[in-house]
Amino acid sequence: AACRIYPGDRECLRLLAKAHQKVGLHKEAIEYFRRLILLSDKNKCSFDEINYSIAKSLFAMELYSQAQSLIQSIIDSNPKNLKAIILMGKILVKQGNLIDAIHLVFKNFLVEPDHKATRKFIGENVVNDKQIEILKAELGDGIFNPNVLFYVGDILNEFGSSYAS
Repeated sequence: AACRIYPGDRECLRLLAKAHQKVGLHKEAIEYFRRLILLSDKNKCSFDEINYSIAKSLFAMELYSQAQSLIQSIIDSNPKNLKAIILMGKILVKQGNLIDAIHLVFKNFLVEPDHKATRKFIGENVVNDKQIEILKAELGDGIFNPNVLFYVGDILNEFGSSYAS
């Protein structure tokens, strides 16, 4: 009702979009996010945040290549956007590109070694021998940052992997 009374209210549109997204009404959420883009300042951060939200809904709708296009533009403009990198990793996994996903997400350790979503991504996607080998190849010998070896072992232990040792 508030958005009918105040159709140009950005906060109202943002809240409506988020609410629709949260309950799984992704098509509607995308529409609200697109309307929000039209009303937003020309701030790159705002556009990235809105596009990230649209990409999340596209991902939920299994429209992976569309989500990937949006996320790639965010990563291109801000390679340290950890949320976008995690979502891109999830997209790559759904597309069957686990090696690329692990390679991409692993870069998050260089930005923030204890990033919760990165830990969860690694813990949920490294679950068998083949995936462990991919992770080991990505780790290398740990010369550049030995703490990363500790974090990965801790993650695998936290998620119950028998490979943690």
